[in-house]
Amino acid sequence: MQLDLARVVPSGREQELEDKLRNLEERSGWRVRLLTRPGPKAGPSEDEIRAGWQLDSRSSLIVVDPTSPNILQFRSGAEVNRLLSRTFFVELQSRYGNLFYVREEGEAAAVMSTVDALVECLERPGGCAVVPGLPPNQYQLTLITSVIGGFIAGYASRLQPEGIVQRKWIWILLFSPLWGTLFVSFGIGPIVTRTSDRIPVLMNTAAFLAAALVFRLSPLFKSICNAD
Repeated sequence: MQLDLARVVPSGREQELEDKLRNLEERSGWRVRLLTRPGPKAGPSEDEIRAGWQLDSRSSLIVVDPTSPNILQFRSGAEVNRLLSRTFFVELQSRYGNLFYVREEGEAAAVMSTVDALVECLERPGGCAVVPGLPPNQYQLTLITSVIGGFIAGYASRLQPEGIVQRKWIWILLFSPLWGTLFVSFGIGPIVTRTSDRIPVLMNTAAFLAAALVFRLSPLFKSICNAD
């Protein structure tokens, strides 16, 4: 179930990995196999791997090459690709296989996290549209977009009625596609699709409201709005 030619899997976790992959196959019929190699041409060819492991439409092969800028590659059967989209595998590769993650966490952590995510999503009814879990850098991005959305909503709330706009609150509605996209689509959406933890949602909501109130109440921003 694993061929660790590059010596990536920690010696103390080899059996744990074997058991995880075996249990997945026994419970669900999905097959996940792991091949690590110290170079793109090292070890057996993909045809030899497919024949030796009898990979079929319900199989997914994780290929790890520590010499590559992104150490992860995936070879999946038709049924796996129907359950898990190409977008899922692209995100999985970019999250755990990139050079920065490998430098900070190590190759072993990248491989084990990849296996855990793939096994979890294969066992979920309907699979996963995105990779589970919310990395710190991704959460920081959602927080930033929430704050920017709050500033825009606060700015809109300070605009005075003008022309066809006869009520101040109408400005908020007119600007809602902008602040709503930043807050809901980029600030909240990536969180609720990746984790059941609601604390980040509450934090981003608080950040959005705080930013809107700061822009709404601050004398500095009042002068900016009046100048406009």
